[in-house]
Amino acid sequence: MSMAFAIALVVIGAISGFDPVNISLGLALFLYVWLTRHTRYDIFSDRMVIYYGAPRQKSVPLGSIKESRAVSAPMSGPSVLITLQPRGVLVIQPKSPEEFVAALDKARGAAPARPANEKASSPKPDSEAQRRKTRSRPLRSKDKKQ
Repeated sequence: MSMAFAIALVVIGAISGFDPVNISLGLALFLYVWLTRHTRYDIFSDRMVIYYGAPRQKSVPLGSIKESRAVSAPMSGPSVLITLQPRGVLVIQPKSPEEFVAALDKARGAAPARPANEKASSPKPDSEAQRRKTRSRPLRSKDKKQ
């Protein structure tokens, strides 16, 4: 959408007698979008490369990635949030965030991340006595008040 707006500003500036304000604002917006919008991602055995506009790319070593997970951002939709060490965050929007996270975790050799709504499963006790010991409160019937 921003790219279309930038092109529209340049065209309106050209139609209105080469208005320098509209043309320069359109070109500035076009360059900003071109240099900051990621277009492609490659995952190698030692790094992830994010490609922006033609001359710009960012290489992130896999060893510096602390965590990666698929999130749903309110304004931008499904995204991947990548936390870097010692600090830093990348937010990217691949076509399939879950597949991208799985591929990135596989390349890192990390255990796949659980979805946020899935709880960690604990080992089940073998005997009735062990089950009773691990309960934090006694079982009560939902039908009767005790």
